[in-house]
Amino acid sequence: MSKPEKGFIVEYAKTGRASCKRCKNKIDKDVLRLGKYVQSPHFDGWVPNWFHVDCYFGSTKAMPDPEDIAGMADVRFDDSQKIKGFIRGTGTASPVKASKAAAKGGGSGGGGAMEGTFACEYAKSNRGKCHMCEDQIQTGEVRVGPNKRMDRPPFIVAPSWRHPACMWREPEYKGVKTSDISGFTSLAPEDQAELRALAGEGGTSKG
Repeated sequence: MSKPEKGFIVEYAKTGRASCKRCKNKIDKDVLRLGKYVQSPHFDGWVPNWFHVDCYFGSTKAMPDPEDIAGMADVRFDDSQKIKGFIRGTGTASPVKASKAAAKGGGSGGGGAMEGTFACEYAKSNRGKCHMCEDQIQTGEVRVGPNKRMDRPPFIVAPSWRHPACMWREPEYKGVKTSDISGFTSLAPEDQAELRALAGEGGTSKG
């Protein structure tokens, strides 16, 4: 989308898929949420970073102008007054507590993952494809990849899976070490050895 006229948007969540950028917990369907528009890292356009309203206003000192929030006229009166109270400083926000998984960095991916980190695991199904060679990654095979922000709703950060050999063939990932990869220590010793070999750390690669 082109640059929005307003920097923020408020609405009731249409699904329960998006995660709050502060607490990393899911924002349940029909819960009031605040979106702050940012430039997409994947295409020439703008996307909203979603927050629980209390999470956003409970952790920022840079308060938006109510006139810069789209959707204020479309939410319930008490909800719009709540937001205006936070902005005026007459309301007290109660941020949602981060889940244990989010507090630890989100494990091996999903909504709690941090963009720019890496993850690996055994594929849970054969539905996923390698983002480099586009062949299917079979159930039980090791898959590895960078955590990237999705370029479509719900715009969460999630692993962009690859076959291990495919990832280390990509120039931008040749310097990735196994110590940088979440989930590496959960792999079987022989699979750890293969990833170390592909990362240039010694060991024996199957391919």
